[in-house]
Amino acid sequence: MHSRLSLLNLRSRLTGVLREHQLLLILAGIYVAGVATFMFATGLQRHWVVRWTYPSFAALFLAVSAGGLAFQPRVRTFEAIAGALLVGLIAPPVQSTFNSVKQVIDDVNGYTWDARFAELDRWLHFGRHPWQWLEPLVHDRGVIRFIDAGYVLWFPVLFGFIVWLAWTTNRALRRNALIATLLVWVVCGNIAAIVFASAGPCYYAAVVPGTDPYAPLMAVLQARHTEDFLFARFNQMALWESLQARTWLPFGGVSAMPSVHVAMATLMAIVAHAQSRTAGLLLTIFAGLTMLGSVVLGWHYAIDGYLGAAMAFAIWFLVRKLPL
Repeated sequence: MHSRLSLLNLRSRLTGVLREHQLLLILAGIYVAGVATFMFATGLQRHWVVRWTYPSFAALFLAVSAGGLAFQPRVRTFEAIAGALLVGLIAPPVQSTFNSVKQVIDDVNGYTWDARFAELDRWLHFGRHPWQWLEPLVHDRGVIRFIDAGYVLWFPVLFGFIVWLAWTTNRALRRNALIATLLVWVVCGNIAAIVFASAGPCYYAAVVPGTDPYAPLMAVLQARHTEDFLFARFNQMALWESLQARTWLPFGGVSAMPSVHVAMATLMAIVAHAQSRTAGLLLTIFAGLTMLGSVVLGWHYAIDGYLGAAMAFAIWFLVRKLPL
């Protein structure tokens, strides 16, 4: 009798965890199923890769989880552990599905918006391309290396943010932030990226015939990469080679508009502000550095970041209005 009551209690608590995250699970399920349907309908199914783990994410998740369980008694509840495991389980398949879509944008729509975005960028910035206003930074060796390191830091910061969300005891903030994160990936990184398919300044010459207004910027960055090594140039060349060879990469794909880097950095800052003023300030600075790096390193048109940030704010506003 006692074992039966324990089983019923466990079932009830597990149901509670699933109910708490039901919208997140529903949206993730619709997303993966929708992408599968899309891939098969367009004959691109061989490009759809679903991963159930990423070694780097798994290692970070396990390390932080062990530390949390050891030093934070408040997270040693069934609900906290089950909720964290749920995040750890759905993050890899969602991320790999996102990357699969990102890596077929050229097949679906082609990069047809770059020339228009470049011209709009120039028009909005008083007749000069944004990188030209920032040219002194490009030519400063120390500054460009700092910006390059800060930009690549986005990946561990993002991983840390997801792991923190998995374990935080602020359940309402956690639920809203996880849903908003998923929507940023789907709406900004897949849907808008396909509709406004663009490759970005670093690939402008490869997708737009004629004069390349970003050639001087890329020449300076390439020279700096040859001398010192820049993560940005290394990754830009690797992504383009992968795209040309149609080789699937765990974090591959070429897409500029809107900037998911800036959108997620903005969302992380918004969520951090809701938790701590200090954390919010630090991540706001990080979001600004990400926006700066996206332009100076040739990854994005400035308007990619503007729209990415605006979409992050809009998504957060809408999620907070949901009757969760």
